[in-house]
Amino acid sequence: MHPAIALQAEIFTTLIASTDLATALGGAFIYDDVPNGQKPPYIIFGTAVYSNWSTSTEDGTEHTILLDIWSTENGRKQVLEISQHIVEALDALPKIISGHHLINMTNESLEVSHNAQSGYFHGTLNYRAITEPA
Repeated sequence: MHPAIALQAEIFTTLIASTDLATALGGAFIYDDVPNGQKPPYIIFGTAVYSNWSTSTEDGTEHTILLDIWSTENGRKQVLEISQHIVEALDALPKIISGHHLINMTNESLEVSHNAQSGYFHGTLNYRAITEPA
């Protein structure tokens, strides 16, 4: 299995299993592609970049994964609360995922803004991970 597929599947499974996150979202609203008509709050897998992280002796992949959080509430509070639940859940991600070792995964940043076109608040969590074949 491609390491990107394995990592995204494990992230999805971990987030879906978080009862705190489901409560904050009002359900298990975590998507790779948002269904038509779905209203926030929800999380969507955003931009992802995969880079060769191999050495002369080991194969490896560097993953940059953005998780987008959308909220209809006024202000940043809901986005910040949801992001905290994501961080807490992903801190417990297993180190072996579908034939790959998760060497590390860190939350690099969170950006929160107001989308003037939709009127929604939007947050982007930026994660960086390194995987190697098991």
